Amino acid sequence: EELALAVLRSHVRADGLAGWSSVIGAEWWVQVKPTAGEEEEEVGRLDNGAASIGLHYDKDESMAERFGVASFPALSTVTYLTQHVAKPASPTLIFDHTYEDEEDRPIPGLFMSHPRPGKHVAFDGRLLHGAPAHPRLSRPPSAADPTGLPDDDLRITFLVNLWADGRPCDVKELDPKVRIRLQEGEEEVRMAAAEA
Repeated sequence: EELALAVLRSHVRADGLAGWSSVIGAEWWVQVKPTAGEEEEEVGRLDNGAASIGLHYDKDESMAERFGVASFPALSTVTYLTQHVAKPASPTLIFDHTYEDEEDRPIPGLFMSHPRPGKHVAFDGRLLHGAPAHPRLSRPPSAADPTGLPDDDLRITFLVNLWADGRPCDVKELDPKVRIRLQEGEEEVRMAAAEA
């Protein structure tokens, strides 16, 4: 929750979003996907064994299902939390194509972001994006790891959507019990770091 708030504040300052007329809110979640190994077929795998995150548009899913209306975040963000050198993870692809564009309109370009711990990517929340698993998209494995960190078997990302036009239909504030558990866990990490 604190990280989501930090992401929101950072973009309000850096991207000049303070002038937005409505209250800005942040919707956040953590996404965990295997980089290799056994995986359900419906998630999608190709030769590299990595799990796919299919191409999609971030939107208020409940509003789209109930009313057929598409509402999008003003800004979507991805922050990578895990290391992938010897076992590359799928990169995030962001296409220059919005939900309103004709399906058969040529896509003039795309942005590709390979995961690296702490790397943060922000983009227009209306854009088509995903992390499809395909060997040609992944960087080749590298024996040299400049960070010295071990590789992770999971691709973990922290995702934050910034909303300027109100809260998505079914998004609710974090349950106070969950908030307390997260804070307790954070305190345990601080204490362990202080003892080390």
